[in-house]
Amino acid sequence: KSIFEIDDMTRATWQGLQNRLKGEILNAEKKSDNRYKEKVHTYSYYKGKEFSGIINYLRTKSSGKIDDELEITTSSCNASNDEKYLPSNVALFDDQSKSFVSSSAQNNWLCFNFKKHLVNPMNYTIRTINWWTSVKHPKSWVIECSNDNSSWEVVDDVNECSELRGCGFVHTFKIKKQPSFLLQS
Repeated sequence: KSIFEIDDMTRATWQGLQNRLKGEILNAEKKSDNRYKEKVHTYSYYKGKEFSGIINYLRTKSSGKIDDELEITTSSCNASNDEKYLPSNVALFDDQSKSFVSSSAQNNWLCFNFKKHLVNPMNYTIRTINWWTSVKHPKSWVIECSNDNSSWEVVDDVNECSELRGCGFVHTFKIKKQPSFLLQS
């Protein structure tokens, strides 16, 4: 039984393989970056299982204490004193009574720090709040990645999205570009 389907090979994957094969092979003792100690897990998108990715895995692994595995921060929170609207609620897929609402300002951001995990984003799913009809839903955004919290690279951008214009809408988006730092490793 094959564990690899040639049809699953993307241009970014092929470029990553080429770069890795051309690069220097280092001894395990010579590697200096011990930040990412865990083995690699792959999460494929399957319709109907939109919330079965890396965040769900980390929640399960940490018995619900996801703060040990993932830090979620934001530039603004519309109701920072109310636990129903905290940024960490974006990881609570099964509790739709909680959500995250940013302030109505431009250039707001939401940051996922996977701490000791190196994540190669392929897809991401957004669900809009389902019980506040007066809330404006996301329509334009960028997804950026960094492995040092200082240099950021845009890997996806969405403008005038129509898939999220309503309460409780769920849509999965495919990442358009693989982060260059993953291609170099």
